[in-house]
Amino acid sequence: MDLGGNKPKMARKDEEEVLVEDASDAETEKLEISDEEEKEPETEAKWTPEYILAQKNREAMLNNIERGLIEEHNRELDEAIKHGKTRLATLKVKAMPYIPTSEKPKRVKHTAGRHRVHGRKSPLHPSSNRSENPIETSPAQNLRRSKRPRTESEPK
Repeated sequence: MDLGGNKPKMARKDEEEVLVEDASDAETEKLEISDEEEKEPETEAKWTPEYILAQKNREAMLNNIERGLIEEHNRELDEAIKHGKTRLATLKVKAMPYIPTSEKPKRVKHTAGRHRVHGRKSPLHPSSNRSENPIETSPAQNLRRSKRPRTESEPK
């Protein structure tokens, strides 16, 4: 369905075409302006003192939250910078050059011959069977009693 409002009517002269286009644009602008005027009274009704106060409170809360997040982020950055400076100072004291992690060779763990659980000895190792009970870990006999008693006679 073509209303013909968007297309200019064909005329013999160029001037007439321009006039027809201008007239259709002017009508469109008038329609847009009249629509905006109708909407304005509805928005004016929303701007009551309570609405304005609530809007200001929301903005204040958002500003406080934003400020808090920025401060927290800045603290985290300061801690990271401090940690980095400490690390660089330690490397300078040790006279070691700083090598970024991306350039360091990757460490490969060689687990051949070791037990699967890191830090524990294999189950066949004798020390792995020891108990933590102090009665069981104490010696079977008192060492002083197991010594040979001294004889009263002295060797000549």
